[in-house]
Amino acid sequence: MRGFEKVALREARRTMLSSLEGRILEVGCGTGVNFEWYRDPSMITAIDPDKDMLKVARSVCPAGLRVEPWGLEDIPLEGYSFDHIVCTLVLCSVRDPGEAFETMKRLLKPGGTVHLLEHVKGVGLPGRLHELCTPLWSKVAGGCHLNRNTLGLLEESGFHITESSTVLTFIGTPFVMATARLPQG
Repeated sequence: MRGFEKVALREARRTMLSSLEGRILEVGCGTGVNFEWYRDPSMITAIDPDKDMLKVARSVCPAGLRVEPWGLEDIPLEGYSFDHIVCTLVLCSVRDPGEAFETMKRLLKPGGTVHLLEHVKGVGLPGRLHELCTPLWSKVAGGCHLNRNTLGLLEESGFHITESSTVLTFIGTPFVMATARLPQG
């Protein structure tokens, strides 16, 4: 799956990341597959709690990009630190999405944005299969929940989705790219 998602989602990653400016937090950087798309690596803090993933990420890390062994749930950074937060194929496996979104609210500067590239629960038969498979799948796939309605959970937590599109559907699983922000005022 890793090779597939790296190739199949390459253009979506480029589109989403190459125009971002300012301080950026990448949540769940994994093996660092996004690093090549950032304009100014010195403005990036990338986090991932998985030591094996971090070892690979650090080996491809451009000069100036900060890589830390933190999960979003326990990040020790001050509030209002980032202009953008980036999540690619990570929100399916956070323990508590509501807590993760609350942490994002705390870390984003006023007017900041969240940029997502995530797989989400399918509709119809694929969605029912996602529900059926998730208990076992999450045990063998690093806590991944195939049945997570990430965009709905994001909106429930108070974010407003300003852009959203399906960039790929693979075996009934939609992969969506979205941008969200907190309402002003």
